[in-house]
Amino acid sequence: MEPLDQFVAEMMAFEESMFPAKISLAMSYVPNQPFENLYGEDEALGQGTLFRSLNFPFVGGKHR
Repeated sequence: MEPLDQFVAEMMAFEESMFPAKISLAMSYVPNQPFENLYGEDEALGQGTLFRSLNFPFVGGKHR
């Protein structure tokens, strides 16, 4: 077996032994957002968010 093929085989065996047989593809954690400091309906639509604390306008990759 070629060295690269051997390496790939060993890595695949390692990954299979590292994870359970049935595992979720991805899990996320999303904290609750308190309903406070909200925009009005029309302004929220224009801002793209109902929550003032989540309004982070895109500035072309520049830091705020």
